[in-house]
Amino acid sequence: MNFGKWKKYENIGSGGNASVFKVVDEHDKYYALKMLVHKKDKTKLKRFKRECYFLEKYNDLVKNNVILPLIDKDLECEYPYYVMPLAIPLKEYHFNSLNEKCCAIRDILGDILILHNLQIAHRDIKPENILLYNGKFYLSDFGLIFIDKAQRITKYKNERIGARRTIAPELERN
Repeated sequence: MNFGKWKKYENIGSGGNASVFKVVDEHDKYYALKMLVHKKDKTKLKRFKRECYFLEKYNDLVKNNVILPLIDKDLECEYPYYVMPLAIPLKEYHFNSLNEKCCAIRDILGDILILHNLQIAHRDIKPENILLYNGKFYLSDFGLIFIDKAQRITKYKNERIGARRTIAPELERN
């Protein structure tokens, strides 16, 4: 299966809304392609499109090494997708020292601070959403971001946001 100019190489991950594939371009360079699985679910499609919009709009965060760049996208095809650099998932990385772990934590906390200063909350921070690229750790998967001034996608006060195993306990109570 191909996605535009991208040839599917292998499945490297999946979540509740999307699957991630290792893809190759015409120059035999590898990238990661995130594809929406549930296109018919209008809320999930809105979140996926908002994630792409965020990655495009905040391009200055790419220049400052806060988020990974959006390389390509097609949000109108049968299976909407976007492409980003291929990175190493945190769970596959072996730390050599405590100092290296502290540097990874510093990277992520610094990025969270920058996002919060822009009134943006990630809302889905977990090991699966932390990637290593070019020697720096990045947050990924901005499908559940909260942007203070943006239109709400989550409509209900009691609707749970995030993975059940990492969500704050007080958010599980009515």
